[in-house]
Amino acid sequence: MTPEVRRALIAVFVARTGANGGLRIVYPFLPAIARGLGVPIGALASLVALRNLGGVTTPIVARASEAWGRRRLMLAAMMSITVGCALSAGASSLMIAGVGIVLVGIAKPTFDVPMQSWFSERVPYQERGRVFGITELTWSVALLATVPLSGLLIELTSW
Repeated sequence: MTPEVRRALIAVFVARTGANGGLRIVYPFLPAIARGLGVPIGALASLVALRNLGGVTTPIVARASEAWGRRRLMLAAMMSITVGCALSAGASSLMIAGVGIVLVGIAKPTFDVPMQSWFSERVPYQERGRVFGITELTWSVALLATVPLSGLLIELTSW
C-alpha cells in the first residue's frame, strides 16, 4: 500500500465513521427524536424511509464523479453530510429535520461511489478486499462510537 493510499484510507475511515454515525443514530433514537420534534414517530420514520431512497442516485453519482473528479465530489458530499447532520441535530421542526435527513441520505452515496472508484484506481486488485474491508468497518465503529455518545447527549440536553 502506497503512502498516498494509506493516508487516504485513514481520512476515509474517519470521514465514513462520522457519516455512518449520522445515519445510524436515527434508528435507536427515533422515539426520542420524534418526541423532541413533537411529531408522531410514523412521520419521522417516513422521512428515514425517504432518506434511504438516496441510494437510487448512485448511477448519477458515478457519472458526476467521472465529469467533476472523485475528490471534489467526495469533499462536496462530506460538506453536505455535515450540513445535513447539523440541520437535523438543531432542528425544531419536522421540515428542517427532513431537509437534513434527506440531504444526508443523498450525500452518503455521493461520497461512497467516488471513494470506491478512487481506491480502485490506486490499489492493486489483490489488495482491494483488504482496503474495502477497512472502509466497511466504519459501519460497526460508527454504531459503537456514536450511539452511546448520542444517548448521553440526548439525556443531558434533551432533543
